[in-house]
Amino acid sequence: MTTFFFKLSKKDFIVLTATLASFILILRYSSASALGTKQGLAFCGDILIPSLFPFMVLSSFVVKSGISERIGKILSKPVKFIFGLPGCTAATILIGLIGGYPTGPNGILTLVEDKKISTLQAQQMLTFLVCSGPAFTISAIGTKLFKNTYIGLILFSSQIIASILIGIISRFFFKTKLIETSENINNNYELSSSFVWSCNSACKNMINMCSFVVLFSSFMSILKQSGIINMLSNLLLNLGIPNSLSSSIILSTLEVTGGCISAIKLRAPVEIISFAIGFAGLCVHFQIFSILKNINFSKSKFIIYRFVQGIISAIITHILLISLNPIVERPVFSYTFSAPSSDYTVSKGSLALVLLFTYFLCSLTPKLTELKEHLKNKRRHENERKYKIKDNKKRKFKKTF
Repeated sequence: MTTFFFKLSKKDFIVLTATLASFILILRYSSASALGTKQGLAFCGDILIPSLFPFMVLSSFVVKSGISERIGKILSKPVKFIFGLPGCTAATILIGLIGGYPTGPNGILTLVEDKKISTLQAQQMLTFLVCSGPAFTISAIGTKLFKNTYIGLILFSSQIIASILIGIISRFFFKTKLIETSENINNNYELSSSFVWSCNSACKNMINMCSFVVLFSSFMSILKQSGIINMLSNLLLNLGIPNSLSSSIILSTLEVTGGCISAIKLRAPVEIISFAIGFAGLCVHFQIFSILKNINFSKSKFIIYRFVQGIISAIITHILLISLNPIVERPVFSYTFSAPSSDYTVSKGSLALVLLFTYFLCSLTPKLTELKEHLKNKRRHENERKYKIKDNKKRKFKKTF
């Protein structure tokens, strides 16, 4: 047994140890794991899917249908001047800024697959096009948790400004290596098939996202129940960081929604909430990694950019709170906060929505295969027809001489 461990590399040893520790924690705190899973499923069905799915379908559809090229002709000069990117990225940038965290990366993936942008341009867009949507920032955080819509507007504005600033700065890092690609690529998809493809792509990415949310929610519940979060908070407390800040930072680093809820419950400053939303949390990072698994980019640099975005967002939020102090007062936490209880189960509508997605994917796969074969045969017939026309012209030309 000891020789087996000695043969393992450091990376394999760390992964094996973490996996075994996770198994032990799940078995030891099975009730906490089940509660976290239920809360994760409820969050997916009640907030995540309704707020993000339409935007994800739209972000793919504007590229597949050719709308992005038409919008790009109008906004080509501003996009090139501000971000140093092709005009075809304009629609994806607009939707990514307001659609929610995975909407931007989902649109970037479609642009790369359709060869409208290069991998390097996709890497540049990933530096700034990861933003929280208004449904989460304004409605969930501002109106529901803070009981103050103006706070939600300030948080959302901070994310948009921080993203645009990072986008402007990133163009100088990618300027010398920027590769311009053709923006006039013909789209082989019809309008109906573009919509079907966009729905299918959004469904698959949505299921991947929900799986990460459920997994992280389960582990966060285990970490709280086992006291590991308190232990880490005490370590930061010894460094002079207050308990409200240390717990909020740890939880926000793992999962943004649970981190924000815990931070508000612990009465952390609004700037900490802004940092958490800007950083997005490892759960969102893994969701984006799963969407962009076929694109080569540095994941460590991606996380660093998210950290920078969180810092800039917190600074902008602080400035806005000071500037708008007569209009927007800081929350005094006079409201009663109620965290999800153990009887917070998945609603029937949420369960039906998940089952509908599963059925949609199963029924759509053979249709997409038929559609691809049809398009392939159509292109082959067109090529054969063009070849026959060209061959006939050559024969007529030879006969004349």
